[in-house]
Amino acid sequence: MSGVDIRIVQRLAGYSTIAITEIYTHVSDDALRKSLERADILGCLAA
Repeated sequence: MSGVDIRIVQRLAGYSTIAITEIYTHVSDDALRKSLERADILGCLAA
């Protein structure tokens, strides 16, 4: 996720600290994309 503010990732994921978020930022873009598609995050936010 090049260029994405890590604080945004932190809030979306619900992590309490940046340190916890950093542990998971090594996830590949493809894996993240597939996970978000399954969770339908954008659809939930629009409701």
